Amino acid sequence: VYTATCSVDSGATGSISNTATVAPPIGGVDFDLGNNVSTDVDPLGFEHDLALAKSGSPGSVVPGESVTFTLAVENLGPSDARGVTVVDTLPGGMTFVDVISINGDTTPDYDAPAADAGSNFAYATITAVSVPAAGATGALSWNLGTVTNDAAGDATTDTLVIEYRARVTENAGITQVDSDVLSNTAVFNYIDGNGAPSPGVPRLTSTANLTVLQPIMDDLTKTDRSGRISGNTINVATDVMNFRLHSCNTTGLAPAYGLRFTDALPTQLNETTLAGPVNGALAPDVRINGVLATEGVGNDYVYTPPAVRGGDMVFVFNTPIDPGACVDIDFDIAFYNDFAADQSWSNTVTVDEYWSLPPADAQLYPAIGPVPFNMNNNGTVFPPPEKT
Repeated sequence: VYTATCSVDSGATGSISNTATVAPPIGGVDFDLGNNVSTDVDPLGFEHDLALAKSGSPGSVVPGESVTFTLAVENLGPSDARGVTVVDTLPGGMTFVDVISINGDTTPDYDAPAADAGSNFAYATITAVSVPAAGATGALSWNLGTVTNDAAGDATTDTLVIEYRARVTENAGITQVDSDVLSNTAVFNYIDGNGAPSPGVPRLTSTANLTVLQPIMDDLTKTDRSGRISGNTINVATDVMNFRLHSCNTTGLAPAYGLRFTDALPTQLNETTLAGPVNGALAPDVRINGVLATEGVGNDYVYTPPAVRGGDMVFVFNTPIDPGACVDIDFDIAFYNDFAADQSWSNTVTVDEYWSLPPADAQLYPAIGPVPFNMNNNGTVFPPPEKT
């Protein structure tokens, strides 16, 4: 009896035919040559042990930020997986940025590694056109061709790893809520040795969930700190308004960047008398979460005073407003008295804008307001202006 043990190439298809022939020794006579040849034909079966795992980091981001996704493709063999593709579907509001690496190779074309992680795999060079293009959305296709696993190789390197970046795209229709989950699902497809497509089994599908956090500025008010209410009659000769502008990132779960307030003064208010209770003449008090902030380009906020009568007070914040934090702007202001009685006017404040990140490549959120504070001088008589 002669026994031979052979290995079958992992990419072999069809069947294996093995023929053995026997011949008499030199000088010998074989009276029946019809049984000197025997052939064994064995159809080839195919065995695949494939799986896919998808993960993302960091697990939470804000619009405008990127996340790194990892696709871990396992082919434990022993048969080749042909026509391998991974279809990775980005949810609405996300955009493909770039490939970080495929099995450690960081530049196209991507070659199978000769050592370390993933080196137990063999596959043809993956060209740049076989991976998604920058700016792609929706279904991303990774075309990997035939992937061979060396059954006799190092089993600790049996994972083919794809790393790429995708971005939560600003102004792409993501609803402004404090927290939302975007689900990103990838499906592993291949063709087996019989030409049949891969089965739809859970181990060939994997999902990574990403939490998107956003700021929500709300509670915009304009009040008088001394207790006057909107609509009160004012004595413009003697009254001084004690205004407070107020808004909070109450329910938001991410900081609000680039917050901008505009307070539109009516022509009845005298911009030259404007003063902060603490900061003094022409310098409103600004507090972030109760702490007096510092004005200036490199500081907490920049204040632009009204340039003319009836002009705007503008506050642009360099310091982000954290979740749960509030902004309060206090100032006192008197009136001109060179206009007639029985007039009504309104002083409005607006949150013009704020962003998910510093204002560039970030989500811009809509304005809030305007919120009015109404005043009038109905039924009052004022002395004429002094002659000079």
